[in-house]
Amino acid sequence: MKGFELCTRLRLLPANKKTPVVFVTGLNDFESRISSTMSGGSDFIAKPFLFMELAVKALVCVLRARLQSAN
Repeated sequence: MKGFELCTRLRLLPANKKTPVVFVTGLNDFESRISSTMSGGSDFIAKPFLFMELAVKALVCVLRARLQSAN
């Protein structure tokens, strides 16, 4: 099973509808980026990546969740 399919299946589970999913992949083409979004992914990072990039994207996911729960 590919990550895109896994993400789609995760989104079908009530407990995981809002779980952040960040794709970290060696794929860097436009179609892969579209597939990550269409499958319900929260973000996309292409390899090679900087650890700081991953940390910032994780922080953004946490902050978004806090903002959404506050509303």
